[in-house]
Amino acid sequence: MERVQMILQNLGKVEDEIFRARQKRELEFRARDKRKKRDEKMEKEAANRFKNQTGQGAFAVMRAGDTSVAHGARSFIMEQRYSNMNTGENRGMKRTIDNVESDDEDEVPDEVRLYEDGAKDRYYESKFEVNPDNYEFRKLVADEYARGLCWVLKYYYQGCVSWDWYFPYHYAPFASDFSNCAKANVNFDIGEPFNPLEQLMGVFPAASRDHVPEPWGRLMLDPESVIIDFYPEDFKIDLNGKKFAWQGVALLPFVDEKRLKKALNSVYDMLTQEERRRNKRGDDRLYVSVQHEAFGQLTDMYRMGMNHNTEVPIAGKEYQGMQGSVLLATDAVEPNG
Repeated sequence: MERVQMILQNLGKVEDEIFRARQKRELEFRARDKRKKRDEKMEKEAANRFKNQTGQGAFAVMRAGDTSVAHGARSFIMEQRYSNMNTGENRGMKRTIDNVESDDEDEVPDEVRLYEDGAKDRYYESKFEVNPDNYEFRKLVADEYARGLCWVLKYYYQGCVSWDWYFPYHYAPFASDFSNCAKANVNFDIGEPFNPLEQLMGVFPAASRDHVPEPWGRLMLDPESVIIDFYPEDFKIDLNGKKFAWQGVALLPFVDEKRLKKALNSVYDMLTQEERRRNKRGDDRLYVSVQHEAFGQLTDMYRMGMNHNTEVPIAGKEYQGMQGSVLLATDAVEPNG
């Protein structure tokens, strides 16, 4: 973690310049995009005028001949610009960008403005609703984010080190806020995972309640439900500098595991036997095609009448790198069944 802090602090020294450079590139891109749209619109309008003035017969001849419509349209733009300056209603009037580009997308409001001085104060005030001088809060966010880095690293290289840890904020800190992560608490309690249907209750909106037991689905809708606040019908999406809603931050409430489990347990006796079976954690299921190289070996286990509790190690090229132990499934589909 000392090295992590060193890297992030060095990044923090240049992040202001990174934000300014990003804004410069964004403005340049918008300007190019605007010019492109303007030119495309002018060519399209000119092509339509050309088509209307020459008539369908002439248009058909042009298509059959060597001269392309696109070339004719570009030529017509030049002629039309010249004629607008000398004849007709628009004599002496130059077309403005507003006339050409009337369908510009609305600019996304940016109250933080990362590319301007004071951005970090505005960020914490806007996103976390804390006073700009509350540096202790910034430290808390950075320390928790550092824990998250460790959780992810350990997850990929060692396995899950905690089933109940989560980053308790909707937004990340700045690199310059990692002033103390060398001392951050990176120890975890393993806890235990949700059962399958409990997991669905923790991630599904009320509109997906058909995929959970009906008594639990009612908890997502009943105004008197003790966990109704986990399933808001309306919630804000903070675009956070992005253009599209799917890129934004969905400001949904964090699900309290203890409250959720307590509510589900209160109606657990209303679940069917099949729903209770589905809600248990068990072994992974292995589905094997008749074309698979190991199909014969695996079906032989059933043919020999092996005990369903006996673990059989598997390995070899026919398993294509998969290793471990398998058990017979109690509800397997028979070959050709």
